Amino acid sequence: FISAMVALILAILYISFKSRFFLSSNKLALFSIGIGFLIVSLVWYKANSVTGNKLTERYEGYSGSTKLTDKKKYTTGRDKLALIEWEIFQEHWVMGVGPGLATTIRSEKLGNSNPLANHTEFTRMLAEHGLYGVAALLILLCYPIYKLSKTKSINDSFIIVLFVSLSFLTMAHNAHRLAMPSFIYGLAFVYLVKDKISLKKNDTSGRK
Repeated sequence: FISAMVALILAILYISFKSRFFLSSNKLALFSIGIGFLIVSLVWYKANSVTGNKLTERYEGYSGSTKLTDKKKYTTGRDKLALIEWEIFQEHWVMGVGPGLATTIRSEKLGNSNPLANHTEFTRMLAEHGLYGVAALLILLCYPIYKLSKTKSINDSFIIVLFVSLSFLTMAHNAHRLAMPSFIYGLAFVYLVKDKISLKKNDTSGRK
């Protein structure tokens, strides 16, 4: 939810700097987005009040009666898992430890008998794939930059920034435990084209 809001704000800021006409030509859309944020904020406040602050505590990393502090308050231990995966990458930086094996190694390093699921896709790729993971991350990062430098369409640029930002932000806290980041990343580069056959038919019927 927060990732989606941040991605939308980043996309609007990017297009605003790229085109001076964006804000003036999309006043109604931006006003609607502002109203949407206001409604969501009010609903959040009301829901949080009804549940006795449980909604806010969930996003701050509180789990049941456990009160977390410092970084853990907002990462719920994800920072520690990411640091362990960085250690694994340093130990096996050429080929990595192999797909799925970082889960077991993370548990061993933390002294936990149960497998610990990954939450940060970027460090997982480094730990499990080594230099190949570095290459994959560079492709994921550089390709959107390349496409943005080539596209002249404001709409295409907006979609690329919005979807790629949402994909990266989701991978940062939820890895690929959901299919959404991969799907959204690919969707960022889809082109919507008009059917030339339909256009010709319409043109012919108009002439008749």
